[in-house]
Amino acid sequence: MTVAPQLAALRRDSHGRADGVSGRVRISPDKLTGVLAPLRDQRFFERVFIDQGAVAWPGEIDLAPDAMYEEVVKHTVGGR
Repeated sequence: MTVAPQLAALRRDSHGRADGVSGRVRISPDKLTGVLAPLRDQRFFERVFIDQGAVAWPGEIDLAPDAMYEEVVKHTVGGR
């Protein structure tokens, strides 16, 4: 089954405090290729965990927190 995951993103400053930005990042199924291809499987996708601030899955698959943050901010009303 193909999924279009939505992932929460949260930014932390150098002191570990959240800046209040949160949101969802939608990844189009056509972007889930190569090392991200296993994320098309819903059961595998549900094995998500946080690894040193990054959204991650088994097999050393992760999404860059800064890129997720920028995507959330880009779609936030008023932007930043």
